Amino acid sequence: MSIAYILLFALGALILTTGNLIYILFLSVYGIDAVWTIIRRLYRGENIFEAHRSHLYQFLGNEAGINKLYISFFYGAIQFLIGWMVILFSKKDLFTQLIFTGGILLMLSLIYLIVKGAVIKKYVR
Repeated sequence: MSIAYILLFALGALILTTGNLIYILFLSVYGIDAVWTIIRRLYRGENIFEAHRSHLYQFLGNEAGINKLYISFFYGAIQFLIGWMVILFSKKDLFTQLIFTGGILLMLSLIYLIVKGAVIKKYVR
């Protein structure tokens, strides 16, 4: 938990110092999972403050039986590639950054919804 707070503080300081919101994408993979999980739980009328096992990585590991090391590697690899692209795009103009940020968030959301829908349909009754 404390490492997460330290990273969030550093990320917030980077965004405030540079005035560049594109750096929020350093948390995009985990953020998309968290936001869509909250939306799904609210839609189902669940209390979002209670413990649950509704994240995509939990469905992949528990219901689909995928090795948790593979899931972690896949999440990390995708986030690394996005982070690398963020560094490249951080020097571009604001319009290009907005298009890039929106594209990444839209693409990740679509992938998330497709994969989670398939896992739920196949493994959750």
